[in-house]
Amino acid sequence: MAGVVTPRVASGYRAGLRSSTNAAASADFVTDISYTEYGSAACTLGVAADNTVFVAPAYTVDGVGVLRSSDFGKSWRASVPEGVQQSRNRPYLYFDDIDERLFLHAGRFDAVPPHPLRTGFTLGVSDDRGETWRTRKVASKARADAKVFAGPSISREGRVTYLSAPTPFAVRVRPLINVTRQVIWRSFDGGVKWEVAGGFDIDSKNIPGLPSREYVAFGKGVVGPDGTVYIGGRYGRRFAVAVSRDEGLTWDVRMVPGSALAKYHNAVHFLLLGSRYLLPESMAVDDDGNVYAVWPDRDGLLHAAWSSDGAVSWSRPVVVSAPGVRDARFGQT
Repeated sequence: MAGVVTPRVASGYRAGLRSSTNAAASADFVTDISYTEYGSAACTLGVAADNTVFVAPAYTVDGVGVLRSSDFGKSWRASVPEGVQQSRNRPYLYFDDIDERLFLHAGRFDAVPPHPLRTGFTLGVSDDRGETWRTRKVASKARADAKVFAGPSISREGRVTYLSAPTPFAVRVRPLINVTRQVIWRSFDGGVKWEVAGGFDIDSKNIPGLPSREYVAFGKGVVGPDGTVYIGGRYGRRFAVAVSRDEGLTWDVRMVPGSALAKYHNAVHFLLLGSRYLLPESMAVDDDGNVYAVWPDRDGLLHAAWSSDGAVSWSRPVVVSAPGVRDARFGQT
């Protein structure tokens, strides 16, 4: 049985160049908590037009699944794609609210027996909100941190589904392990068949003007109404956006002016403050094609900037942390 705490009206505040200030909030927005009775960690979620909510991962005796609620969190139902099992990688959910298609993947990589050093992901796809699933192995070049997203196609009717992941590893521990390239796969049939589209370099040694010891990591992508693809992430001590206007074949990485991220020191520092370096859910785009980026700065304050010309130019960054917040970190999904 789900439990619900006493609802609270959401607070409001106004962004500023150096700090935010309190502002009135609409009484229509109410915060609430719903208990699902399932274990989870580093959640991702999706919301349908009828307010059905999907949350993952849900750890069940049958494997890793998706939770679904159609009554605003009063009750939850778990759905588990066959073959999606818990590993040492975080599962990831994406709901395409245009095609009503649900995606859930779990990495196959594991450093310990019985299946050490496997690559790729087990991807579950559902066209009926989790009632039935089809599963397949995808992205054989990658091991972790894959993100799925979709948007309109430029070359044909319908939509394109993308999967973006760092290769060959998601973390860097030199000289043993290194991250070299962000690879983007794409599917024109809703996740049945996949092909490598393109990618871009994320090895700091190969990026002009970037110290070789710096950290580069990109997160989830978004697709504009014109089919332009944007993937945001850390580019050393700057926030950058990788842009593709040909469905992932070629990429142009552009830094956001005025962004200042925490300095990377070493692997130990990364373990302590990893969420300062990884920016997994940092991009959004609206129906008019305006692009938005969010990142924590070197002092722990959350900043945002936006572009109305396809990431060619950007607004001056503003602080969007609530008044009094001293540190903001992204969840490592």
